Amino acid sequence: MAEVLFIPPAWPRITTSQAAFIPILIAGPYIFLYLSTATTSNITAHNQRDAMLVYPYDFTLFHPGYFCSSCHRPKPPRSKHCSICKACVQKQDHHCIWINNCVGRNNYLWFNLLLVSVSVVLAYGALLGYWILDSKLQEHFVPSELTRGSLTTKRWSTRFSWSEYVQCWSWVMGLEWRIGAVSLLAFLCFPLSTGFLVYHTYLVWAGMTTNESAKWSDWQEDIDDGLVYRAEISQLRETFRPLPEDVEPREEEILWPRFARPKWWLIRTRDGEQPTKTVEKKNRGPGGDENVEEPDMRWVKVKTLREVDNIYDLGFWRNLKDALFNRG
Repeated sequence: MAEVLFIPPAWPRITTSQAAFIPILIAGPYIFLYLSTATTSNITAHNQRDAMLVYPYDFTLFHPGYFCSSCHRPKPPRSKHCSICKACVQKQDHHCIWINNCVGRNNYLWFNLLLVSVSVVLAYGALLGYWILDSKLQEHFVPSELTRGSLTTKRWSTRFSWSEYVQCWSWVMGLEWRIGAVSLLAFLCFPLSTGFLVYHTYLVWAGMTTNESAKWSDWQEDIDDGLVYRAEISQLRETFRPLPEDVEPREEEILWPRFARPKWWLIRTRDGEQPTKTVEKKNRGPGGDENVEEPDMRWVKVKTLREVDNIYDLGFWRNLKDALFNRG
């Protein structure tokens, strides 16, 4: 609708290069909107195994052995069930109401290109509208006949007070209301789309999704409350053996870089007390042997979030490659 209002009155005033560039610019958001909407990251029985092998469990945000209560299948690492899409979604970021689809592993590239293309269109539309309206004011207040032969061209706003300056813009926007209204709308909406783009750039830099960002915030609160403990997975494997391969794939089958594997197993406690373990005590009395609870020294309290590793953070450029091109 905005293009229908803006382009007809603006078309006779733009250059040939702008006329060639504008159709491409306008087509971008529609193309990426379609791709973001039509591309699904849903986990099905057909791609369940492949989804299990893309990322390792980090034993912090995602643990093996959890089954989706709706899909009744093991939950792959970095996945989340969406009640709107009615499916578990690979590397689920969030459900976007603007595309009526979940942003996940397969359409994250298209979603970010949508944000880029929308931001560029809004910025260009606001600047083009300003240029057209400013040219109209220049033509009205400083006709070319008055400056013919002059080495310098006087600006229309020279020596205007702020109130006069605002009145001039109000006048030209009322005169060219179609260009003025769309340009003003583009100017006001540009910070919103750019803000989303900057936020997702930050998520890529941090190696996490919107869903995981909320989970990390929960861990931060629990760490501040003194409820979180960690232990080395290699030590815990003496007690907790790996689960079957269909629930916890073998490490050598996972496609994620070998150097990025979890070292720590994190847990939350209810009271902040150190976890215990059951130890069998030899008793020579008539009661025989008995089991007692002792502090499990393998578990150490986590005092700061810096002590927790995010194995999905490989550095900005590797994160960017994974986010945009590691698609199903």
